[in-house]
Amino acid sequence: AAISGAFVEGIQELGGECFTRSEVDKIVIEDGVVKGVKLLKGQFIASDTVISAANPYHTFFDLIPGDEISKIYRFRLQKMASSHSLYVTYLGLDCLPSELGIPLGNYFYNHQVDHDIGYQKILDQKIESTDWCLTNKEEIEEGMTPPGCGIISIAEVTPAADWFELSLEEYKKKKALVAQTLLEKYDKRFPGLAKHTVI
Repeated sequence: AAISGAFVEGIQELGGECFTRSEVDKIVIEDGVVKGVKLLKGQFIASDTVISAANPYHTFFDLIPGDEISKIYRFRLQKMASSHSLYVTYLGLDCLPSELGIPLGNYFYNHQVDHDIGYQKILDQKIESTDWCLTNKEEIEEGMTPPGCGIISIAEVTPAADWFELSLEEYKKKKALVAQTLLEKYDKRFPGLAKHTVI
């Protein structure tokens, strides 16, 4: 949040504006030159430069429709395979992570020594036994939590493609199920973790 805030301050100092919850409907291009963006709400924001942080499929097929982009570039883009994503879980605890036996720094948990088997579990979405990495920075994050409390983050690789076609309701249901399954898995390694998770 502090980094985002610094970016906003810098942009505003240079005369720019920042919008949140303002979904872009399309990047407006005329005669091969970008003119700005049109928001989903209908507002047009003029700009001679547009930088998209969205994935390239969304940018070059949804936000820039028509013939503004090279057909060769789009063809090459369609031939690319999607990369994997991550499940990242942030847990706010009502105790220090070290009180649950969680070591400081980064902690990697592998269910097996054969990485090919581990990778296949990721592809098969057997998330109850996929490998993960936990980060505990309680000694360097003083003041980030109430006294005696802590925050940990846990990340693991997962395929992203099966999430793309879900409706909002299906997405919420799957997210809740995945979150519960992951927390149960992490709690098996560090008993009491689920009980001490507040956020």
